[in-house]
Amino acid sequence: MSPPSPAHPPSFPSVPPEFWEGTTEPTAERQFLEDVRQWRTAMIGWLELGEAVHQMPPKLVECLLWILRADVPSQLFLELDVYSVHPFPHDLIASGESVDQAAIMSILVWRAAAVDFFSDVWDVIGEPVFTLQETRLAKEPFMPANYAFELACPICLRPRPTPGDIETPMCVDCPILQSLGALGGLEPGNLGSRLDL
Repeated sequence: MSPPSPAHPPSFPSVPPEFWEGTTEPTAERQFLEDVRQWRTAMIGWLELGEAVHQMPPKLVECLLWILRADVPSQLFLELDVYSVHPFPHDLIASGESVDQAAIMSILVWRAAAVDFFSDVWDVIGEPVFTLQETRLAKEPFMPANYAFELACPICLRPRPTPGDIETPMCVDCPILQSLGALGGLEPGNLGSRLDL
């Protein structure tokens, strides 16, 4: 996780490269989850610095806080109801909880749902809830510091089988996408056509 500065948010931790092969050591899984917890805390603190620092309007900050926290009322925006976006998994907030691949998957599904939401919510007929520029600001902290669109899937963050193949904007067999589909009927073609990272 990259340290935040007043002008830049903290970056989402990199996924252990062995995770998708199922060979991640338990210590690496625990460290990733702890890094995510620290990132989440840093993000909340960064948002509390104020609009003069992060350039985000209050409504966008409210939305991000709802996504990052598990204790904020969910009736913030009617627009959220049609997406699979949801608050941070409550049972993973505290340190010392058991860590396994299912816990990491729940974090990655949560993160991907937020990325999907901010990739789509601006693209509507009429006045959007958030502008394209606002959603780009909101998506930035959900990407690892070393993320490059041409090298990794923006949804699951797995390395692309063919680096530089941007014609396929996500993994065809993306496990995170499959989990999101179970949550909200997400289709690969719809998501792939609107990602702008």
